[in-house]
Amino acid sequence: MVHQKQGTITKRIFTLSTLTASCLLAFNAQAAVDCTNLAEWEAGKVYVGGDQVQQNSKAYKANYWTQNNSPDKNTGPHEEWNLIDSCNTDTTPPTDNVLPSIDITAPTSNQVFTTGDIVTLSANATDSDGAVTKVEFFINGQ
Repeated sequence: MVHQKQGTITKRIFTLSTLTASCLLAFNAQAAVDCTNLAEWEAGKVYVGGDQVQQNSKAYKANYWTQNNSPDKNTGPHEEWNLIDSCNTDTTPPTDNVLPSIDITAPTSNQVFTTGDIVTLSANATDSDGAVTKVEFFINGQ
């Protein structure tokens, strides 16, 4: 019985460790860096800790004073440079989302109802830059 409890504890620890590792991997995933304002690395220029440059479509940050030390050959926690991430090479400007359009087809605008009538609502919805998956009607916010 003690052996079974230890197995259960081990299994829980493994599950937690796997979950923790998955979360850490997810949180470390990054999008590419916008390098448009980063200067290209120059061999003869002096860089100090915190300076950022780009070289070969990658962004780097200087760890301390450096000169003539190429970022792509001197990268790491104890090296002159630290890799930030790859530069975003997508030059397509982001497009603004176009709101979907809706055309209410029933009831018609001049249709008259009396108390107790069953009213059927219907509409056609389109989205020029996406897809409409459903249309919902609410009465008084509900």
